[in-house]
Amino acid sequence: MMNKNTVLRCLAAALVLALLLPFAGCAKTEKNVPETAAPAETASPESPETGDSDKNDPVTIHSYDPDNEIRSKAYFDSVEKDNFAGLDLFVTGPSVSRMDPDGATYMSKELRDRKTAVEKKLNMRINLTSADPATMFDEAAAAIASGLYYTDVMLLPMGQVGAFAASGKLMNLRSVPALDLTAPYFDAGSVEALSAGYETYGLASDACPVLTELPALYYNKELVTDYKGKSIRSVALEGGLTWDVFWEVLAAAKANLGEGQYSVSAGSIKSRLPETVHMANGGTIVSSGELRTPTVAFSPKSLKWSVFFGNGMLTDERALFTKAKTATAAFSEGKIAFIFETVGGAASLYGGGAEWGILPMPKPSADSAYRSLASPDAPVFTVIRGTENSYEIGKMLSALSAWSYGVVPERYVDEVLVTSMSGNDAGDVLDLISKSAVFDLSTAFGETSAALADGTYGFIRRACESGDAATGYDEYVWEANVAMDGMFTTSH
Repeated sequence: MMNKNTVLRCLAAALVLALLLPFAGCAKTEKNVPETAAPAETASPESPETGDSDKNDPVTIHSYDPDNEIRSKAYFDSVEKDNFAGLDLFVTGPSVSRMDPDGATYMSKELRDRKTAVEKKLNMRINLTSADPATMFDEAAAAIASGLYYTDVMLLPMGQVGAFAASGKLMNLRSVPALDLTAPYFDAGSVEALSAGYETYGLASDACPVLTELPALYYNKELVTDYKGKSIRSVALEGGLTWDVFWEVLAAAKANLGEGQYSVSAGSIKSRLPETVHMANGGTIVSSGELRTPTVAFSPKSLKWSVFFGNGMLTDERALFTKAKTATAAFSEGKIAFIFETVGGAASLYGGGAEWGILPMPKPSADSAYRSLASPDAPVFTVIRGTENSYEIGKMLSALSAWSYGVVPERYVDEVLVTSMSGNDAGDVLDLISKSAVFDLSTAFGETSAALADGTYGFIRRACESGDAATGYDEYVWEANVAMDGMFTTSH
């Protein structure tokens, strides 16, 4: 028998459908079908193999951190039990399939165990529904207007957060009871990037990993030589893949290119490559956080090396910066030494027969951290303004994130290996990339303000294209800061 909450959800869904039918289609409510067909028989994720692999042998080359399960258990135990009397809570978004035990292959056991543990601890049920951002936007507006909510949590692409926040559709997460945003199982960088003034609009956590939305550096194994007697992969795993090392290896590869071969390129992240390089090089675009009015965080001086490397690649006579499909096809055919692409874009690099490897984004120095700027598609948790289940939502997000800490991202690495990189010795590198995610407010709000975009990542893009980080800086940055001052306030 359906409980009262479920009945109300059905009524809410019917009302929302009636309101939206003249304008748009309603959201899907069935479980997602996996985007990739089930892989061939593979090694068990519970005992991954290590070592080198043949290109066509889909084994998992990935070392688990045994402390992750210890930490996640301790964090999960710290979330107090509660009794929500069988309440149904709903999570909706385009990326919910990676939270669904029935939508995964290599991490289905962990996701099923997590769902069972959270539901038992809180005596509630977790429901996952798929919907695109446009449908979610319309349905959120209808829910706020009617008071009948079709979902509790929206798993939004980060680039959509600004539009939802600017139109008043998001609850301030700092007002959600039982949600400690300083807890170690929430990504502190995402909380900071999505906070301004008295508001926090969203957060990321290991409950829904962002690995596939992170940038990476792919290399052709035939065109890229070793660095000082070590493979470039070994250099990266040892923490030594700096921009200087990359520049040296790139120069060596370029010196040996033949006719119709290219040094470097970019796939789907071509337009975002300048700010991606800047963040990987230790930079920041916007300084934001609780009780702070966001401001532009870079200067012409701090852009120096980002512009040096960015402009150097964009103006390289042997580079190939063209349409994404053209670039990825050329790389897959063995015509390009290096290409920047998201982890999720790996599937587009197959088909041409070239053997390739994957690396994290280079870093400024050997003792600094790898940093990968999450794309606008990276999923973050948000809550619709006005929902009556805010306490229950806070407990559910805490329990899901605590259980997932460290464990789910490791299994998601296996998932990506099987579905996108079958047979590639990428496991431990993907683990490095997974841990390197960084976020920036400009990614979330740039689409809502032309002045904000022009004075943040837009300025970095123009500086990398021209090689000039000074011209127009004062004007563009001043306008961006004025725009952010008007959008966010620290005064009541």
